[in-house]
Amino acid sequence: RVDVEMHIINIAVAPDRMRGGIGRLLLDRCIEDARERGCRVVTLEVRVSNTTACAFYDKAGFTRRGLRERYYSDNHEDALILALDIGPAV
Repeated sequence: RVDVEMHIINIAVAPDRMRGGIGRLLLDRCIEDARERGCRVVTLEVRVSNTTACAFYDKAGFTRRGLRERYYSDNHEDALILALDIGPAV
């Protein structure tokens, strides 16, 4: 079975370990796994206010594909829909 999309639910790094490359290693492993599974795109949502995460995903090549209004139940904040096209597995 070939999946078209991998959806990342959460990537988290302990605050005292941030900015050490761990998040990028986790993200790269997710992308690698998606390729191995034959996925063509990796998607995720991120809070509009989370500028650090937005910059992180932008640097990784993700692009903004849409907005989920009032997505987060804790404060009804909007979420950006981000995606990275990775093409078919080789």
